Amino acid sequence: MINKEQLMAVAASCSEYSPKKNDNSFLNYSGVSCENCSHYDGNRCMINVYDKVLNGLDQS
Repeated sequence: MINKEQLMAVAASCSEYSPKKNDNSFLNYSGVSCENCSHYDGNRCMINVYDKVLNGLDQS
């Protein structure tokens, strides 16, 4: 199961991380997280890089 710490760690290490924008300004959020990425639909990474980045973190 994915937790908030994993979402934050993956986003911080992801080269594809792209913060969501709203009305030409960044959304208010508490930090870098997949939850705030334009490629994340709320349940999964739509460009399928989450697992690759997470596995890379596990190996370091």
